[in-house]
Amino acid sequence: MESTLPFAHSSTLAIGRMRIEASPAEPAWPISGHPRGCAPPAFLTLYRSFLPMTLAFAPDRIETWPLERLRPYAQNAKQHGPDQVARIAASMAAFGWTVPCLVAEDGELIAGHGRVLAAMELGLTEAPVIVLAHLTEAQRRAYRIADNRLTELGTWDEALLAGELRHLLAEDFDLGLTGFADGELDRLLALDPEAGDEDGGA
Repeated sequence: MESTLPFAHSSTLAIGRMRIEASPAEPAWPISGHPRGCAPPAFLTLYRSFLPMTLAFAPDRIETWPLERLRPYAQNAKQHGPDQVARIAASMAAFGWTVPCLVAEDGELIAGHGRVLAAMELGLTEAPVIVLAHLTEAQRRAYRIADNRLTELGTWDEALLAGELRHLLAEDFDLGLTGFADGELDRLLALDPEAGDEDGGA
């Protein structure tokens, strides 16, 4: 029998209604509350009229499935080498399984291939999952790519990052659990904390 786990925060959180402002004289930007000085990404669809949008969490529960019920996506373009899987396993052992796998109703993985491999390394037999039954096949295919790619678009403020690492080091925390290799940690910890943005910003 599938067991359910509660979300960390309620899935019925009131999001309200988002309004995209538009007029013939200007593009439908910004989304309410966004500074007008920010140009919209070119891929956003622009509308010339008010467009009410309701945002809601797609899932209402986290389920626990046996690992054998999960099927890897055969065309998954994101590769997980042994070193990364070992690091994910170490992270899961230290912090717990904090991010559920995303699956289709038939058990095919949408996101979480690396976590499943890590779970197998740890000898686990079950996984927390969220079933994304509302996605079409095309949306699942696109989300697999977006889920990996969007995280790669962020950058590090290396001065702040180095400061966080120094705090952890002072507490004798295992910095290997942050995912950074030894060489990267050495370089970051060697940054001059007084230099600020002159040397450290990413």
